[in-house]
Amino acid sequence: YGGKTYELEGNDTRGNAIHGFCLTRPWRIAEQSASRVVGEFQASKDDASILKKWPADFKIAVSYELQGNTLVSTIAITNPDDKPLPHGFG
Repeated sequence: YGGKTYELEGNDTRGNAIHGFCLTRPWRIAEQSASRVVGEFQASKDDASILKKWPADFKIAVSYELQGNTLVSTIAITNPDDKPLPHGFG
């Protein structure tokens, strides 16, 4: 990407890099109530070593909320950096 090679860490049982950088790292609780919780992870704040392995900083916020008998999840990926952020989510 951008003329540089980036190699992702293997993080499944077969050594594939299918879950990104955040699967095994601690997240911060940004908000919590009786029916909602929001976790955040930002590379520069939570594990700056990632910035040596990826071209830009990133922030992920994941919320889980009970709305009646439904669990709603919202995922937001933002780029706090001044460089382009390649990413994927699936």
